[in-house]
Amino acid sequence: MQRVLRRVRRISHWEFGLGPTFQREMRTLGRKRGTYVARCLVVALLLGLVGMMYFGFTNDLNRHTTGIERLQALQQLAPAVTLTVLWFLLVVLGLLAPSLTAGAICDEKRNRTLGALLTTPLTAAEIVSGKLASALVQLLILVLTSLPLLLAIRVFGGVPTSLVLMGLGVVVATALLGMSAAMLFSVMARKPSSATGSAVGVVMVMNLAPVIVLVVQGTMNINLRMLVDWLLPMSAPYVMGELSSAIFDVGLSLQSNVTRAWQLHMGYTLGAGLCCLALAMIRFRAVMRSESVEPVEAARGSSRRRSQKSAEAPADASAPIRKAEHGRVVGEQPVLWRELHQASFRSRSRLIITLLAVFGLAAWVYFTGDMASPVVHVTLAAIAMIALMAQAAGHTTGAISSEREARTWDVLLTTRLTPFQIIWGKAVGPLRRLWLIPAVVMGHFALWVILGRFHPIVLVHLGIILATTAFLLCCSGVYQSLVRRKSSSASTANYLFAGALWLGLPLAMLIIAGSFRIHDDRVWIWTQTRILWLNPVTTTVVSVLGAHHDPTDPRASTAMYAMPWSEYSRAGFTRMLLIYCAVLAALGKGFVVLAVKRFSIRGGRTS
Repeated sequence: MQRVLRRVRRISHWEFGLGPTFQREMRTLGRKRGTYVARCLVVALLLGLVGMMYFGFTNDLNRHTTGIERLQALQQLAPAVTLTVLWFLLVVLGLLAPSLTAGAICDEKRNRTLGALLTTPLTAAEIVSGKLASALVQLLILVLTSLPLLLAIRVFGGVPTSLVLMGLGVVVATALLGMSAAMLFSVMARKPSSATGSAVGVVMVMNLAPVIVLVVQGTMNINLRMLVDWLLPMSAPYVMGELSSAIFDVGLSLQSNVTRAWQLHMGYTLGAGLCCLALAMIRFRAVMRSESVEPVEAARGSSRRRSQKSAEAPADASAPIRKAEHGRVVGEQPVLWRELHQASFRSRSRLIITLLAVFGLAAWVYFTGDMASPVVHVTLAAIAMIALMAQAAGHTTGAISSEREARTWDVLLTTRLTPFQIIWGKAVGPLRRLWLIPAVVMGHFALWVILGRFHPIVLVHLGIILATTAFLLCCSGVYQSLVRRKSSSASTANYLFAGALWLGLPLAMLIIAGSFRIHDDRVWIWTQTRILWLNPVTTTVVSVLGAHHDPTDPRASTAMYAMPWSEYSRAGFTRMLLIYCAVLAALGKGFVVLAVKRFSIRGGRTS
């Protein structure tokens, strides 16, 4: 009873995340320039999007002469702006949130301050919850900056406040899941960039898993109504789509259905976030035990070894020194050689678990889905491409910043290696560790090429797309790692670059076209087509659909590759694909050249 009473007395406001750890993190974040830069960037982008849409709508109003037409045009402004802001926050904060907690424990380990933190009477739950609460405050500040804009724009069209708050709830829940997952991986990972990439992967799996299940099960011709009602609300894009239809009031969903989907999504997402947070506390408690035991065991082991060496006979000292039987030829690219010899997985057990999970998922898809349908193959290829993009975007962002954090960067600068040798080795060497997803994709389509369902050219197309996409993101990651001080911020910047290039740019073109009514303009069509050619997901889908054929179909030899607004033959698509993949490769090489030019300024080498 006394133990329970002591525990009750200890329960106070700071045990729920508002204690010394929270106050320390808030003071630290409040003094960083990057905190205010991120806030200013988010606000500037929001104002830019809203200003662009408002300018387009005002130009459209000039075309209407009667008051009724003007009123009807203005009523479309509020829903369009609201949805644009909500989708923008979902994508940007979904990529930005994991970086807020990815270095929470990793930075303590690398800065060798974890031992000092463990000397305090704080428990694992108090430390983890305090760090998460401080990051949550920063996230809420970013979300609240858009709330006055969303509520003020309602005067033009009358968007319900409840739907606006629901949309913001989806944004906060998705970001909170990313932060909780990043906190968990920050305890287990060595680098903040690895924690950020793993957390982004968890968020993607949470949002894409229902789509995979529905696509595979949809080919089996069974009633999926219950599955749709209970599984799809896990996906944030699905819930945002339901909210979008309710805001525009197009009759696709009722208010009750939207509320139910939103409630299920909040339950799923917040529940998964709480599970990640609980696992982070458990894992951190194990780290605290190991940190408190390892120094004592190391001291005992060193004294034991010294006593054993002093007791050994001196006869062993006359034993001849044996040379190593196998030499290692490093060559003129030692950085590249070192990166090529890094292990893809930290342990063999992780590799085995990953392979078993991949084979289990493949077996489930093969036995439950209709593999004769191209929809399954297209879905798997698109998801694999998105997963590779997420992995490659955070793969090399710790290449240089981690060297600085480990205090080994100065040693590397004392060598005679040129900046190009260092940057090129850091950019190209890690490509070997990205072998798993390309191997699964190529193995899957090689099997169906042998079975006669796909033309062999699909292997060439997918190999080119996978290689150039990974090369671009690895090169841009090394550049971000050079110009950023921390690997977590470098990872966030690289994810934002990929999102802006392959998602933000097409959406911006659609917003401009919708605002200025230029859908049929030839220049706009040409520009939009070229932007879509640069998107790896688009080219992956088109290449898989174009290469799929039925052996009994006599038209299989004349397959066409249908890009938006145009069609290509097999040779024409291959030629265009080579051109635009060469553009992606040249863009990646440009990041390497830019990093080499800024090496003396950002790298710290003065001569």
